[in-house]
Amino acid sequence: MASWTPDLLHALQKLFENGNESAGNDDDTGLKQEVSDGGAAKAEEPEDDSEDDDDDGKKEPSYTINFQQDLNTEDLFLRLGNRTPLTSSCETLVVRIFLPGETMSTITSRLKPRHLKVKGQGYRLGLYLPQRCDPRRSSAKWRPEEQTLEIRAHLVRELDPFNF
Repeated sequence: MASWTPDLLHALQKLFENGNESAGNDDDTGLKQEVSDGGAAKAEEPEDDSEDDDDDGKKEPSYTINFQQDLNTEDLFLRLGNRTPLTSSCETLVVRIFLPGETMSTITSRLKPRHLKVKGQGYRLGLYLPQRCDPRRSSAKWRPEEQTLEIRAHLVRELDPFNF
């Protein structure tokens, strides 16, 4: 698994903000993700983001981003597939956000193909993702023992039919 540091992600976020403001994304429809009682995410229609632009004084939580591969026996022992240890062979982006003092009912998250927003009572995170993901095939789970929100975003890679 490859890890992305928050400093690197902030630099990428600034790059995307400056470089993609004029470019329109037709498929940037995004779904609002809310954690339900069972810990799975349910989809709702996107809302207006105008209130998200102001600074409300909430802290940015600490988080980690890891890439994850779905491996099977042939990949591990026999090396029959085209998989490599690189992130180009990963199917899932796992974002773990540490939210001490929050509960499942106070957290909302919204996942778009290139952006993730998480809000709590004392925390707020707006994060550009390093790769495009599919919000409809992604999930969120609240882990109360660790006070962590885990978002598993299924990556969209355009060249997969050619590579695997």
